Amino acid sequence: MIAASSVDLTPDRTLPLVGYAATLRESDGVRSRLESNVILFETNTARVALLGIDALFIGSSFIDAVRGDLIDPTVELLFVATHTHYAPSLDQSKPRLGETDNDWFYKAAKIVAAQINALLGERGIDARASYGSLPCNLSVYRRRRIPTPKSRFPFLQGKILLVPNRSRKNPNELQLFQLQTMEGVPLAVIWSWPCHPVEASNRNSINAAFPGAVKAAIRAATGLEQLPVIFLPGFCGDIRPAITQSVARTAFIEMFKAPSKGDIEAFEKGVCASALKVLASASPVDLAESFQFQRLEMPLSELLEDSTSTLPIASLSCGPFSVTALGAEVCSPYLDQLGFNASKPTFFTGCAAPTFGYLPTDAQIAEGGYEAERFKEFFGVTGSWKPKVTARVVSEMRAVTRAPTSISSRRHKPVEDLLLPGLVEVDG
Repeated sequence: MIAASSVDLTPDRTLPLVGYAATLRESDGVRSRLESNVILFETNTARVALLGIDALFIGSSFIDAVRGDLIDPTVELLFVATHTHYAPSLDQSKPRLGETDNDWFYKAAKIVAAQINALLGERGIDARASYGSLPCNLSVYRRRRIPTPKSRFPFLQGKILLVPNRSRKNPNELQLFQLQTMEGVPLAVIWSWPCHPVEASNRNSINAAFPGAVKAAIRAATGLEQLPVIFLPGFCGDIRPAITQSVARTAFIEMFKAPSKGDIEAFEKGVCASALKVLASASPVDLAESFQFQRLEMPLSELLEDSTSTLPIASLSCGPFSVTALGAEVCSPYLDQLGFNASKPTFFTGCAAPTFGYLPTDAQIAEGGYEAERFKEFFGVTGSWKPKVTARVVSEMRAVTRAPTSISSRRHKPVEDLLLPGLVEVDG
């Protein structure tokens, strides 16, 4: 059984925005509204809330503030940020990416807690489901080795920069899962497309970016203005919109450009068209009688020297449907490591709460670049990467997804018990 709702989280005053380390920003208007969308899944014994919030990240202190106001403190909470770069901070742990307005921070927490409490007081509805997927070729891999000047012979060196790389195939499947009443009335939508929501001509305007545009398009198509729509940003750590240019001043090397309003309109229109096509062509999915939920906390010391933090990994599933969420900006090659198949309603996403930073693969760590090293100073991450990061993370993900227990939380076991054998711009 499920219950779902959507509430407005758009600030009514000027606030600092987060998402870019290069400059501190304050909002000067609203392009599209920010929201909290929640689906409450329940069985006879337990409940779990999947929350999609228009924010860069969700911090642990925000989760604590929400949980402290809940009428049922035992409900499981799985927060996922849409990763928009044009919203106020809901994560106090990353001041280099922007300031947190504490008054708004706690006000937003109370709004979300009240939203969850309202759902906890409702009687859930039996649901049926449908699923579909379709390639959406509007994104591009953003890591490319470019010759850069060097003071000594041979005076050039290859360096991984945030530059479009069309020679590298990136995952581009747009997935959509719809929950409906048994009579076919839409109850909620979960969708995913791995791409950074960073298309804006005015970075100081509050903006849900393309996830907000798709949300509006789905609501218009269904005729339901308050339909809960949750966006999962996927493993988008190294992917962004393919809004680019090649000009003489960059030696005609393709670069990302500051998008015009026309660029943004065309991009968002294209993503919306793909989402609506999937919505219209989705096929029925047989759901199991109950949902399952598992969570573990992987010590980051298994991945990074001297780290005292953790990497949360959670899995919500029901029959063939599943959402596996990590507290990191996960880079796209992890999908291949997991044998991802978009024909199945299996979602993998990063930006679950709390998010520690980027999660590159071993190959990307060896290459260097922002996602492997440079991000650390802006996210407050220290320490060098350890060997076999990819295998360790994949093993932990398989451990959490294969657990058969019905909705319940479990704490992390020692990692050695979970590992399988053998196995130019700075933004947030």
